Amino acid sequence: FEDHWHAAFGIYICDEFLPATPEFESPNGIHTHGDGVIHVHPYTENASGDNATLGVYLEDAGIELSNDELTVNDETYTEGEDTCGEGEDAEEGELVLLQWKNVQDTDRNPARITRDFGDVNFEEDGEGYVLAFVPDPMDADIPKPESADQLAELGAADSGDVGSTTTTEPAEGDEGGEESGDESTTTTAGE
Repeated sequence: FEDHWHAAFGIYICDEFLPATPEFESPNGIHTHGDGVIHVHPYTENASGDNATLGVYLEDAGIELSNDELTVNDETYTEGEDTCGEGEDAEEGELVLLQWKNVQDTDRNPARITRDFGDVNFEEDGEGYVLAFVPDPMDADIPKPESADQLAELGAADSGDVGSTTTTEPAEGDEGGEESGDESTTTTAGE
């Protein structure tokens, strides 16, 4: 298995990112170091090629996800039940997965995937993913993962190419390069 890819990843609930998924190792080889990066270097066929999916990562991370429900850090977010905001401002949340083919490309908007999240395949190095629970998921302003700007450094550190890395917060108001006029794509995994 020769692939050794890295993808920026975050979980965004209503209007903020949850803390990065804690570090874990996986017998399959798709794991994280608690750095907001999915490290994809499969050890088995169960996590390589067409089997290198977001679902493999989420299962090993202990995150449960269906088409209408997300359970992470012992909290469950269910479409049709849970809301963002309070009182009269409360709006029902829905799940969406944003996928950037190159998370550092500021000229393209992400695909917005609304079903079969676990079937989404890791296809190349440098991707970015945000799993979000928000009102109006097709139009919601959802930023890139917090690790997007440091993806190259974090990946190099994992490969042993750099001695150390520093983590910086994104600039206030930085929405991760969504300024382009490109149309975002709505898709369902497997189409």
